[in-house]
Amino acid sequence: MEDVNKGKQAMVEIDSGGIAITYSSGRVMKVSNEMKEEVTLMYLSLDRQASRQVSPSQWTLYGKLLKHINSQITLQKKEEFKNKVQEVYTNNIYSAVQQVEDILKGHIRDQTGLDVSLKLSILDPMEVIKNLRPYFKEGDIEYDSEDMGAGTQSALAIAIARAYAEVIRKPLIIAIEEPELYLHPHGCRHFYKLLKDLADSGLQVIY
Repeated sequence: MEDVNKGKQAMVEIDSGGIAITYSSGRVMKVSNEMKEEVTLMYLSLDRQASRQVSPSQWTLYGKLLKHINSQITLQKKEEFKNKVQEVYTNNIYSAVQQVEDILKGHIRDQTGLDVSLKLSILDPMEVIKNLRPYFKEGDIEYDSEDMGAGTQSALAIAIARAYAEVIRKPLIIAIEEPELYLHPHGCRHFYKLLKDLADSGLQVIY
């Protein structure tokens, strides 16, 4: 919904009649982060862009799934991962990086008196997990999800929603514009059955 105070899209609180709730000053009351965490919304617009659904953002279902994966890794395993990646980096890559790093160090030290080094953010397992992306495979050829058709991207979005419901087990609302868009008749029937199954399983589906 549009935030009338800033002209931006934002989630706002509404009353039973669908009217935005405001403070006494007239400012629209926005949905808090705590409320967003309790009930998650997946919105599938007409363009069905996979880039939105597989974003590692903390507010997407996929991002929440990645966060859950990270939470299942013990601190000991994370430390082992960091040590092994650092060892491989030092033995195989650092020699090619060192010259540039030394030049940067010299210039930064001359200008600021500070030291600087080039480090891998990938040492944090969560940074690796954030780069997990779904790829489709047909025979020996792999395709990035963003290169697939809108129908396949819709199927991916629904699969992510089902995985979220099964793994995270929190309330979920799926709002989808024109579910039959980009689908042939048989695909439409299958997709509507899928949405019905999701609704029967306790998810709220709006279309």
